[in-house]
Amino acid sequence: RLLDEISTALPQGVNLASLTENNNYISIDGEAFTNEDVVRFVERLKASRFFADVMLLETSQTKREGIEIYRYKLQFMYKGL
Repeated sequence: RLLDEISTALPQGVNLASLTENNNYISIDGEAFTNEDVVRFVERLKASRFFADVMLLETSQTKREGIEIYRYKLQFMYKGL
């Protein structure tokens, strides 16, 4: 259920690099083409009834192969149901 909910919330142009879980707290690191895509992902996670305390911890802009991307780190609690 956890992965299905995250997949549903994931906008096009946003990728996951890592996902870890510790005591029902989920940490995600990833990349996106725009900062707006990162914000959209966070808002969709916040709208899920399965997640709580969604926090965007960090975003940074960088270039990869001449293309500007945004790296992000976020964390939230998986409530399950």
